[in-house]
Amino acid sequence: MSEQITLSTRDRVLRRIKALELERSSWWGHWKQINDVLIPRSGRFFVTDVNRGERKNDILDDTGTAALTTLGAGMQSGMTSPARPWVRLETDDPELMENANVSKWLDDVTRTILNVFARSNTYNSLHSMYEELGAFGTACAVVLPDYKNVIHFYPLTIGEYSLAASDRNEIDTLGRHFQMTVMQIVQRFVAQGSAERKSGSWDWSNVSTQVKNAWDSHNLDIWIPLYQLIDPRLERDPLKLDSKNMPWRSIIIESSGSDDKVLRESGYKRFPVLAPRWQVTGNDTYGSNCPGMRALGGILQLQHEHKRKLQGIDFQVQPPIMVPTSLKGQDSDFLPGGVTYYDAMSGQAQPARSAWDVQLDLQHLLLDIQDVRQLIRSAFFTDVFLSMDNMPGIQPRNEREVQERHEEKLMMLGPVTERQQGELLTPLVNIAFDACMEAGILPEPPEELQGVELKMEFVSVLAQAQRSTAMAGVDRWIGAIGAIAAAKQDPSVWDNADTDQVVQDAAGYLGVSPEMARGKEDVQAIRESRAKAQQAMAQQQQAAQAAETAKTLAQAPVTPDNALGQVVRGFSNQ
Repeated sequence: MSEQITLSTRDRVLRRIKALELERSSWWGHWKQINDVLIPRSGRFFVTDVNRGERKNDILDDTGTAALTTLGAGMQSGMTSPARPWVRLETDDPELMENANVSKWLDDVTRTILNVFARSNTYNSLHSMYEELGAFGTACAVVLPDYKNVIHFYPLTIGEYSLAASDRNEIDTLGRHFQMTVMQIVQRFVAQGSAERKSGSWDWSNVSTQVKNAWDSHNLDIWIPLYQLIDPRLERDPLKLDSKNMPWRSIIIESSGSDDKVLRESGYKRFPVLAPRWQVTGNDTYGSNCPGMRALGGILQLQHEHKRKLQGIDFQVQPPIMVPTSLKGQDSDFLPGGVTYYDAMSGQAQPARSAWDVQLDLQHLLLDIQDVRQLIRSAFFTDVFLSMDNMPGIQPRNEREVQERHEEKLMMLGPVTERQQGELLTPLVNIAFDACMEAGILPEPPEELQGVELKMEFVSVLAQAQRSTAMAGVDRWIGAIGAIAAAKQDPSVWDNADTDQVVQDAAGYLGVSPEMARGKEDVQAIRESRAKAQQAMAQQQQAAQAAETAKTLAQAPVTPDNALGQVVRGFSNQ
């Protein structure tokens, strides 16, 4: 019977992170190559790659970098624009959504969450995540509660984190190997955010001697390597609510610390990591087939062609030359406009001449460069996000044509948009909702929502583009009904359409705020009031017409020969 090995918490963390890094190693070279030719200032492939100013940009043609910038900005404005609402909370019950209290509460909560995003560093972090997502296929950030801004993003770059997925292939584990300065470590783990506490009352028991000595000698900017592991806590007591019994645990240790020292062990009710992926193949942990991977060959080809183009220009401007041996050791000036004198031999001039006359035709090379640039831009969906600027030929004839062209191209991003809604935006809104609840800034929910599960409806530009086909079908159907009614001059054709339901569905397709649409009860009340007003008006018109008729009859002459006289005679005979 084998003995059970007892490992310290620190040792367990190190073993898990080393295993995650080993699993990640097969992606390392690919990411590094993309990083060098696309965004060389990003990526931390070694723990010491922090604040390194010597990392230079040696890219000859930045078409790929510019296309990635367009992609990041396009996804930001198309999915999570700070200038307009891009999500709203709803329920699955349509009748409940028509309740005024429920509708108002959901709208207030949505506005509060969007205000939290605008006040924090959410949108800046999302933009960098979109660029990393387009370049490497995977992006990552840790979102934690913040006493000042409710939530705070800690975006990570490729190479400094490793991931693991659950049995459902959902990311549920994060490992990090990173650095913090002595000052940062003391602020977060020793002083615990209190600037008023004296150093004598701080708890130094969990930091290494290196950190304590550096602090005492005032070397506050020394970088200290750390490890962090965030993973599911399988062994816990679900009846306890303390940090060490929450569903997810977070452990941070120093690389050079002792076996029994842990900087901090905490817990989370919800996985605090956002790890969206561009596309996932099978059970892969990391994303693939992203624009950066697809365009890598073209980007490398573009750099190679630019080198050859520059080399050809050098051959033409400053070609290698063959010089008579008689000029060896003599002053020579082969710069533009320079003159070199030499003695002719055997009575014949021996001029300095080129080793060969270089007359390169670079036109074909330039045409190929333009072709490769276009392929790179297409891989990054530049034609989608800049469709108006890149529209060839005659400009669109009307707004409808512009909208249809734009929506047709946006549909190409449909699968990517759906994955980001599931792996990025939904977890983000859930984290923000929990943080707002804990901060006490949400209004009390109405009784009608007790026990009701909420859902998210994304109303961004890209999300609406996915639903545009349904709205286009509604437009064509309504147009067809109107054409038939006009051709037959028969308005009863409209009886085939439930126009109230059409209006409600159209509001959902177009992302119209629920506050702009009246509920069924309000619409019914307005119609009843209008019917009563019309009925009263009709009665007034009838009364006025009867009075006018009576007045006319009273003024008419009565003779035996006219109709009025015969009527009177008839009554008299009775």
